[in-house]
Amino acid sequence: MTYWVLTAKGTIIARSSITHLSALKQRDPVQAKEQDQFSMKLCKLKKYDLNLQDSIFIPSVITEDTNIVEEDYVTPEANQYTPDSFDEYLNAQVVLPKGDHMVQGEVVRRRRDSNGQPIGKRNLNPILDTREYKVLFPDGSAQLYLANTIAENLYSQVDGEGRSFQMMDEIIDHKKENSAIEKGESTTLNRHTTKGWKFLVSWRVGTISYVPLREMKNSYPVETADYAIANGISDKPAFVWWVPFVRRKRDAIISKVNKDKSKYWSRTHKYGIELPKTVQ
Repeated sequence: MTYWVLTAKGTIIARSSITHLSALKQRDPVQAKEQDQFSMKLCKLKKYDLNLQDSIFIPSVITEDTNIVEEDYVTPEANQYTPDSFDEYLNAQVVLPKGDHMVQGEVVRRRRDSNGQPIGKRNLNPILDTREYKVLFPDGSAQLYLANTIAENLYSQVDGEGRSFQMMDEIIDHKKENSAIEKGESTTLNRHTTKGWKFLVSWRVGTISYVPLREMKNSYPVETADYAIANGISDKPAFVWWVPFVRRKRDAIISKVNKDKSKYWSRTHKYGIELPKTVQ
């Protein structure tokens, strides 16, 4: 919010705040004379087309050394947001019923009528929200759902902080990053680290994603240990300090997991919206 102020020398200065003339001062003969003198000085510069009757000036000449703005210059406004810019359901990823299964889909757009007007109305109470949305599923199909259906499934699948839980189907693959510690690099015999390892996991909702080893170890220790042994990576520094313990305590861990119905709480999304991790 900056004002462009025209000086008697024909230059433009920028000020964040100014004081406007009151109606009383505008009727003051002394003030009116000063305004006329100001306008005459600008006329002599031959840079402006002035209307002396109402003291309105229109810039018409640009010079690099005077910082004068261009003719018909319009201060750029803030980004022009549309109503959809603040729609809390758009781009949300939520598990919805599709046939006999629950499948994760993404809310891509709001449904509109033949005239391009959105169908339904927003309501602070999700149960009374009548908006309709198009949801796209991983297989390429799309279906229409009411906002209250999306809200019911979304909020039933998140905790108080908006993190969603997922049930694992199987571990598909793994990858080792450059930050992973190799044998002989550890300064201690059994350094407790899981750095640099990720697992490609298939979820029951039909999606796949990479999950860091530290989270897999906490959510699915037995399955992760079995995978490490089966794929010959259990002797790596990231596994050797905990896999043997999990194998020995396997029965106790499984019984506790079944009792508590352990789930993997996703850290990448909140309320179905992907969290940005970088400035870009």
